[in-house]
Amino acid sequence: YSARERLKALPTPNKKLEAELEELIALGIHSEIIDDAIEVNDVGDMGRGYVTKKAIPEGSPILFDTGFLSVPVDGNKAMHERMWDKLAKRLSGEARRRSAKADAQADFFYSTVKELPLKGNMDRSILHCKSMSDEENEQMVVFSICEGCALFCTEEPQMAIFPKASFFNHSCAPNALMKSDRSSLLVTAARDLSAGEEVFISYLPLSLLERPKSDRR
Repeated sequence: YSARERLKALPTPNKKLEAELEELIALGIHSEIIDDAIEVNDVGDMGRGYVTKKAIPEGSPILFDTGFLSVPVDGNKAMHERMWDKLAKRLSGEARRRSAKADAQADFFYSTVKELPLKGNMDRSILHCKSMSDEENEQMVVFSICEGCALFCTEEPQMAIFPKASFFNHSCAPNALMKSDRSSLLVTAARDLSAGEEVFISYLPLSLLERPKSDRR
């Protein structure tokens, strides 16, 4: 985010730097907590979530993240299955040997994405089955991460995993707004936020928030 803003402020556009920045964003492994405004803390029954470290004025950018994995909203298989299929190709040894990008993404998957919260903050030990292969156990973990962390993109009909944004908890009356496409996400304060306040986003499209509560379940 900060790099984009500095490029925008240049008196003359620098196409080379802009292209290099977009390549980094396309990797899906970079993020930025803007102005060190928030941190992940324990938040009671919700497990862990983002809490403000200082007062944040309405409209201020809070977090910029890049999409690690995305699929169209609609498909011939469940969203988590399509994400797994796409990820498995990316993690294959052949892909890693042919592409430095795939190799960096695979390293990021094992160090960061695989450690993201499971659906409903499920205990990981529940998913492990001795009768299943390591790959099958890994698949179950990825399924749960996708089901728990994938977000609707606001700017196109895609669902994506934004690793850093996965620690925001949901509210149907969020105090932060999310704008995203498959490659990047920006969270801004929907109102003035006090220091020590938990920051919530909506996991649902804004159009769905306007429907009766029974429709959102």
